Amino acid sequence: MHRFFIDPQSIAGNQAVLDRAISHQIRDVLHLDTGEQIVLLDNSGYELEAGITGLGRENVTAEITGRRYSPAEPATVVRLYQGLLKGARFELVLQKGTELGVSFFIPVLFERSVPSGEYSAARLDRWRKIIAEAAEQSGRARLPALLPVTPFPDACRQAPGLRLLPWEEEKRTGVREVLEGWKSRSGPDQHPVISVFIGPEGGITAGEVELARQNGVAVVSLGPRILRAETAALAAVTLVLY
Repeated sequence: MHRFFIDPQSIAGNQAVLDRAISHQIRDVLHLDTGEQIVLLDNSGYELEAGITGLGRENVTAEITGRRYSPAEPATVVRLYQGLLKGARFELVLQKGTELGVSFFIPVLFERSVPSGEYSAARLDRWRKIIAEAAEQSGRARLPALLPVTPFPDACRQAPGLRLLPWEEEKRTGVREVLEGWKSRSGPDQHPVISVFIGPEGGITAGEVELARQNGVAVVSLGPRILRAETAALAAVTLVLY
């Protein structure tokens, strides 16, 4: 069934009135008809089963017939502190990171970041749309949050939970041993939080690595090969969630 994230305020009781953009998609793009079943997502983690009851010129209406908690949301909260990347590379991280299960995206300005209007208001709107479409496609019931662009020193101080910084120069400490050690010390936790830092195309400076260590961030290796920034992000997220 087709899935749509909606404003919770569009629901009154068991009735939903969908906004113009979603109505256009249902009526004019997907050519759905009354009586057809859809899934509405109010960003609560629940999936709302609904049947289309009306196809108006301005709005589509639907009746909610069932409600169930989505199994697609991971128990581990992953916060991805991603160094700003050029154009499509950052968008790839948002799209695939959403599919994999990232809960928060925080764009980060590192020393070697190349800011070029990448975080303008228009760009942020585009990023949110990419996240929403990826969440609908991948069966998620919560939209990952896109937080404001943050300088790396501030991100180091603010990041919660276990904090990991993959770095190609780290040769001794692997991500697996850090995760296993943390898990054995922390005990049972229904919603553990893990913050992952990934640098920009130019990499992370030695000074930034030292700053991370001073703030309690674990510097880890993802293996003997040097990965592109976008590859490192997706590999790290996959390892953490696994």
